[in-house]
Amino acid sequence: NAVNDLLMRLNAENKTLLGQLDSKDFAAARQTTLRADALRDEFNTRIEGIRADMLAQVGSAAAKVTGAQQRAIIISGVVTAIAAILGFVFAMLVGSGITRPVMRLLEGTREVEAGRLDGSIAITTQDEIGQLSAAFNRMIETLRHNQRIRETFGRYI
Repeated sequence: NAVNDLLMRLNAENKTLLGQLDSKDFAAARQTTLRADALRDEFNTRIEGIRADMLAQVGSAAAKVTGAQQRAIIISGVVTAIAAILGFVFAMLVGSGITRPVMRLLEGTREVEAGRLDGSIAITTQDEIGQLSAAFNRMIETLRHNQRIRETFGRYI
């Protein structure tokens, strides 16, 4: 390429200059020095141009990387927010699935406490809450049975 050719010409001029200095040909050495200086200046100018191009490419690449990094940060934030919202919704669904049977059991208890024995609690699960609801329904049935016995004996006594 042009820079390598320029460097080879500069090295050749320097070699010629050293030979002229060894042979004490100072007039020719002055001319060779001027040519070598011109070649060196041209070489330095081309190297600075290459360096400036490289710096521009590095700046462009850095801008692209920074843009991609910003997009990745935004995408990560959005994904995190979506995951948090989905987690919250899932927790609410699971939580309501747990608390709904307990609330029904509590309402049934208040009904019995108020003396109303005509209702029962729907058993929707087979877990401990479902077992507790079934036991509660059996207790209500036993209380109804005992109440009927009392009413029956109350008529005859």
